[in-house]
Amino acid sequence: MAGYGRTLVAFSGGVDSSVVLAAAARALGPAGVAAVTAVSAAVPAAEVAEAAEFCARLGVTHHAVETREMDVAGYRENGPRRCYFCKSTLLDTARRVAAEHGFDAVATGTNASDVAAGFRPGIRAAAERGARTPLADLGLDKAAVRALARAWDLRTAEKPAAACLSSRIAYGVAITPARLARVERAEVAARRLLAAHHVHNVRVRDLGATARLEVDAHLVDAARDDAALHAAIRAAGFDGAQVAVEPFRSGSMNEMLADPERWRRA
Repeated sequence: MAGYGRTLVAFSGGVDSSVVLAAAARALGPAGVAAVTAVSAAVPAAEVAEAAEFCARLGVTHHAVETREMDVAGYRENGPRRCYFCKSTLLDTARRVAAEHGFDAVATGTNASDVAAGFRPGIRAAAERGARTPLADLGLDKAAVRALARAWDLRTAEKPAAACLSSRIAYGVAITPARLARVERAEVAARRLLAAHHVHNVRVRDLGATARLEVDAHLVDAARDDAALHAAIRAAGFDGAQVAVEPFRSGSMNEMLADPERWRRA
């Protein structure tokens, strides 16, 4: 990263972008790097606050910028290429911030596991906009990234993956601020009620008329039998909805595509 020049990191606050930001600060010095975080209905407010705190501890400037992806029809319609429109908006915003503040490069936290995962239209959008991907370029997969975060004593080392709230809404179900808000409320409630079980992964999937709670595999039986948990999810905005409980699977919404291979080639 020392060869990138002044670098702006697209910073979600997760472990991948945390390692990229920390590496940039080590290579370029705190004055040679900054972070930009999306402010959006699809990003939990707690995540933006944690990102700002991480940057403050690292001593780098943090830009929290409204991305307004809800203005993009392709994003709102929530087809299989939703992430393309989202990442396009984020990277266009990041490039504007970089130009305004004299940064030479924009870097993301894409790692080698992401590249190998198959259907990731957001990666294409970032590549089209010239984003640098140091983790993927070095072949660092998720396990290697977490190992590096632990070696550097980053507080995000064991942080669960936290994709944007839009990823919880089934393809074809229109994305609205109200839907995003109810998913966020439901996940906050579920995580609070399952805290005594040391829950790691929590997802509330909005399937339109129904909801699906995904939790760590060892908690599935307990979650299925927890009437208070189901009531809390309904109270969060899923009024009258049936709540199914399944083991957490990253990217499980892609399984609902009629022809996943078609979209991987798109």
